[in-house]
Amino acid sequence: MALCSTAGNLDMLQKLWECANENLKREEVNNKFLLSTDNEGRTAWQCAALQGNLDLLQNVWELANENLTREEVKNKLLFATDNV
Repeated sequence: MALCSTAGNLDMLQKLWECANENLKREEVNNKFLLSTDNEGRTAWQCAALQGNLDLLQNVWELANENLTREEVKNKLLFATDNV
């Protein structure tokens, strides 16, 4: 099932983020949380945008700006393409 097919939930994202920060190294958090993709190649940023969930989109944006380099934000988040 594609990540984007489920409803975006800001509370769930926050809990996942807290768990990831407690148990993973920063590099793992970035690659496995912010930059990971679903089975259709979509990032959390793309899924939030597709769902039209502005709160979730804002939260992902803030997390990305705090934790990713400018190049990662630009190339792997903003200009990322899915498999569809």
